[in-house]
Amino acid sequence: MKTVLNKQVITEIDPDIVINNNHYFPPNSTQKKFVKPSDIYPICEWKLNTTHFTLDVDYEENKDAVWYYPEA
Repeated sequence: MKTVLNKQVITEIDPDIVINNNHYFPPNSTQKKFVKPSDIYPICEWKLNTTHFTLDVDYEENKDAVWYYPEA
């Protein structure tokens, strides 16, 4: 499974990880050159705190598109 934005592969794993019908990508599967810190700190109803990042690929931003659970 992989994610692509502007023809750039952002994440890729095999096999994919599915929990509660959601696909998860481990942090080491993400191309770090495409992510930058976000300024939001929302609360997830399942896992509480999340840390978000914005994707920036070829000058196109996808704000807060990437997140992880710091305590996980």
